[in-house]
Amino acid sequence: MASLPDKLLDLDARTTSPASAQVKAWGSPAIILRCGVPRPPDLVVASSQTVFYITGGQAAGNSVLWLPANTDGQTDSTKPTVLTAIDRSVYIEVTLPPNQSSVPLPQISDLIAAAFPTPVCYGQSNGSGPIVPDDQLCTHRA
Repeated sequence: MASLPDKLLDLDARTTSPASAQVKAWGSPAIILRCGVPRPPDLVVASSQTVFYITGGQAAGNSVLWLPANTDGQTDSTKPTVLTAIDRSVYIEVTLPPNQSSVPLPQISDLIAAAFPTPVCYGQSNGSGPIVPDDQLCTHRA
């Protein structure tokens, strides 16, 4: 957390309430990062929830696997978007305010990859890469 920047894109860091050493926020309305959150309830074996990798500019080749909070296939621009990085030794949640694009995610992925360089699990191949054994999938992570 100490290595997180005071500026994310053009947004300044801000205080959170309640204050927490595990939370950092930027801008208003805030983009919020929480480190060490519980396992997302949507991260289950045989889930149809879509996960996706995002690679930042500085961490090329070291993508971070993101799981969006279950939206039942619906998007609502009036509600925040919640995503969790699920392939590192701790779960890291990012909340984007309503109408915020996903533009901050590559920079946040860079920050996560720098702090936690080695993934502990993987997403299933979409058919373009090798098949990942079940015991290495994030959905099978203990």
